[in-house]
Amino acid sequence: MFLRLPLIILLAFYATACQQSETRNPTTTGSAQLTALSERTSNTPVASNVIFQSRDGGSTWQDISVGLPYDKAPTTVYARDGKVYLGTYNGLYVNRIPRPAAPVWQKEHLLDVLDRQHIIRIIPDQDGPIVQSLPSHFFHYLPGSGLWQPTHQDLPRKEINATLTTRTGARFATAHDGIYRSVYGGNQWGKVFTQGMVLSLIEVDGILLGAGEIGVLRSDDGGDHWTWVLTEDGRSRQTTRVGRDVYAFSMGGGNRDRDQQDPVQMAARLRRSSDLGLTWEMLDRDRVLGQRIYDLQASGDTLYCSSSNGLFRSVDQGVTWTLIRASTSERAVMAIAVDGQVIYATEILDGC
Repeated sequence: MFLRLPLIILLAFYATACQQSETRNPTTTGSAQLTALSERTSNTPVASNVIFQSRDGGSTWQDISVGLPYDKAPTTVYARDGKVYLGTYNGLYVNRIPRPAAPVWQKEHLLDVLDRQHIIRIIPDQDGPIVQSLPSHFFHYLPGSGLWQPTHQDLPRKEINATLTTRTGARFATAHDGIYRSVYGGNQWGKVFTQGMVLSLIEVDGILLGAGEIGVLRSDDGGDHWTWVLTEDGRSRQTTRVGRDVYAFSMGGGNRDRDQQDPVQMAARLRRSSDLGLTWEMLDRDRVLGQRIYDLQASGDTLYCSSSNGLFRSVDQGVTWTLIRASTSERAVMAIAVDGQVIYATEILDGC
């Protein structure tokens, strides 16, 4: 899976850059404060309003942008075990100090000879997050090095949207033309779903549930056979597991043959399934979330949903929603990450 022959050369090439990065990004608390003070007193513009964190369920927010380049547009955010990962159009930035008042952002170095720095998503994985750059190149962190080495190089040369390793060790990749599977732990991939684009895929108690071209698809036999279980809302953007429940939301647009002349019907729809995807209950019946839903995550029993109207919170499993942070632009949506009780939010251009 990993890059072999060029790895030693690339490690040497990036050694100097990493040393410079470590000098610019000290990891001790005292050094972090000195760095922040130096930036405030210099003539260099200081980043602000790029990324925020909330420790109280979204009631108050703290700007944790200091230390980031002021001119880098974010594309995605991910948080795990106190670490925060921010993808941008020009690189990956990570804060490794758990839930800091003053984070220390460090630009990461991708071992990529073609210098693909446009980060499009960060994918949870069993051994740590996988960073995906445009168009479909994947990187995994090399512990203790400050470097990210190529991985998933055996994937089909397609536009990959998501990857998943199941509890049995089978590997899946969703693409614009279907789903691919490798069950041998090697590079032998077979196409197991052919009915159009699939954007995401999750496993819940051995059941596979994906967001696809015309709705939500399901497999109960490890991916050998697939069934459409929700099609009335049109193309599905994401399926998310919260406990034993599964949430799914459409991309908006409704059923093309039925809803094109009805703006209300064309709004994105949020649904919940309590029986592993067999039946689905409609949520947000008043459409307070708006025309487009972007993401949904959970902290315990509390749900957080970002949409075209802003960031919302629900304490009743998604039946009702409260706005906790409004978007600042009609052209922006919020990418969110939840790590324990801490929420991170950053605005990205709508449609990215």
